[in-house]
Amino acid sequence: PLFELTLRRPGKGKDVTLTADAGWARVQVEESGDGYRFRWSGPESAPVKDLSVVARAKPEPERQAVRWTLQVHNDSDQFTLWRVRFPQLRLTRPGGGGAVFYPQGPGQVKKQAWNSSLSYSSRYPGGWCSMQFMAAYGGSRSGGLYVAVEDPKAAVKKITVQGRPGEPFVMMRCGHPPSGMGRAGNEFELSGHAVWQLLRGDWYDAATIYRRWARRKARWWPRAGNQRTPGTPDWMKELCVWALGGGKPEKCVGAVQKFAEFMGPPTGFHWYRWHQIPFDNDYPHYFPADDGFRDGVRKLQEAGVRVMPYINGRLWDTRDRGMKDYRFSSRAMPAATKGPDGEPHTETYGSKEEDGSPVRLAAMCPATELWQNTVKDIVLRLQ
Repeated sequence: PLFELTLRRPGKGKDVTLTADAGWARVQVEESGDGYRFRWSGPESAPVKDLSVVARAKPEPERQAVRWTLQVHNDSDQFTLWRVRFPQLRLTRPGGGGAVFYPQGPGQVKKQAWNSSLSYSSRYPGGWCSMQFMAAYGGSRSGGLYVAVEDPKAAVKKITVQGRPGEPFVMMRCGHPPSGMGRAGNEFELSGHAVWQLLRGDWYDAATIYRRWARRKARWWPRAGNQRTPGTPDWMKELCVWALGGGKPEKCVGAVQKFAEFMGPPTGFHWYRWHQIPFDNDYPHYFPADDGFRDGVRKLQEAGVRVMPYINGRLWDTRDRGMKDYRFSSRAMPAATKGPDGEPHTETYGSKEEDGSPVRLAAMCPATELWQNTVKDIVLRLQ
């Protein structure tokens, strides 16, 4: 179905799911200006009745594309809109074997996607989901489809691509967390536009479509004389080679110097484990640094290497001084992200506490003054 909605009655019962293809008392389609307006209203089988969905589709012949918007109106005093999935497509196999592009990292291509398992789902924006588009196409530059949410604000969304051997389709969809989720009567409006565009070519041609849009519309795209980033130094713009490593200065500084000399162009060093606390443990109490760290940074800078010490910009250890809760409960807890039950979201990696139990790291809310000041103080101290 074109869309899927999840609604929740806070603190009560199971989630309610509504889809575009069934269960509505009324569905209307009408021409509207330069496109079409679709309206779904009156869910028949769901306990929530005061809800409607409006999608608008605008054909763009010059692009061989259709541009979509979506709005969900929720007048319920009991149900909160919890998740919106839009658009959702099931794509049958194109000619020539068929390949799928999805935005994992710098982008990946799955060849013979209709003959093998494919499962990708990640939140944008982030290192594991760096773009807002997907594509499916056949071999020998035959026809295909570019699928995107061209969102100039880069709002959070979950991009999913799935396929299984034996099924005649690959599914693509985007999921969106509505503003005000958890509060009855919240609504949703898609940030930007969903776009389906005829593709002649492969992943590269799809990428040029997305780049063309981003250059013109994306708020994050750097522009000459852009006053939003006046403090970005020229060396950062010109840095094109990175070494990633870490540990004690005596083990890494010399190796990075040799690497930079061999490579030639301006080089940066992303220095992990420069601190005395264990990695992924006791965050965000990074200081004191290892002995010799300051002198190691000086030597690298004299060699023309730019040093970027690694800090985690998201996490606070729930036992942040060995086995003890040092400042998490007393200071960090109010600024930690939390689930519907009020408990903080925690993550575990490979790090262990002294008793062998996993280190549990709470994800902090970047909108809070406490966390902003914490990260700022660490960065300024590193300067």
